[in-house]
Amino acid sequence: MLRLFVAEDDLSLYLLIDGSASMALGSPRKLDVAKRLAAGLGYVGLSGSERVAVMPFASRLTQPFPPARGARRIGALLRHLEALEPSGATDLGTAVDQFLARSPKPGLVVVISDFLDPKGFTRPLDRLIGERHEPALFQVLDREELDPTPGGDLELVDSETGAKVAVSLDARAVRAYRARLDAFVGELRAYARKRGIHHALVGGDLSGGDRAFEDVLIEYLSRGSPGRSPRASTPSNDGAAG
Repeated sequence: MLRLFVAEDDLSLYLLIDGSASMALGSPRKLDVAKRLAAGLGYVGLSGSERVAVMPFASRLTQPFPPARGARRIGALLRHLEALEPSGATDLGTAVDQFLARSPKPGLVVVISDFLDPKGFTRPLDRLIGERHEPALFQVLDREELDPTPGGDLELVDSETGAKVAVSLDARAVRAYRARLDAFVGELRAYARKRGIHHALVGGDLSGGDRAFEDVLIEYLSRGSPGRSPRASTPSNDGAAG
């Protein structure tokens, strides 16, 4: 008789939430969508006795919720998320550097962001993978960002830097904008596919439809508990009978 069991790592779930000023856009705000996603993932993780931490960031890590375990911590997690407000510029690289400087135990790192970082996403995500973390990417974009309504002459103001630019938002300009945005989302999606990590677009899709955060969350959780990755069955020499 050969007894088999499933060995599971005591994995940690880290929720890196973009709290920069650009996340204030949208209806509901992109940050509110991000907080709901984080709340759902955190709830499942804590209910499953996994270690869950929240690491909000803008230009740096802000207001971290230290690793916690157990269903009794769900209320504290939800209150912490509720208090987050958007401000500052986006710097995912600095946030990841500060996160890794804490020497966190390797685990699942869920990054919830619009990823609108002028410094890009490749280096910080490569660093997470290099330190044996498994990133999962949830890209939150508002419907108006994905498919803006053509209008007249406008002055656009960068919510993070205050920079201004005058544009004529006619149909041609909207088509050019859509092409660049499609390329940007496609680049992040291709990065995730190449490295075998999860990527989901939340709030809308490039075909003009909507992807509610509930649907994205359920689709992701259907793969299993967010912070736990069972290994293959391992033989145990507990006993043998002839």
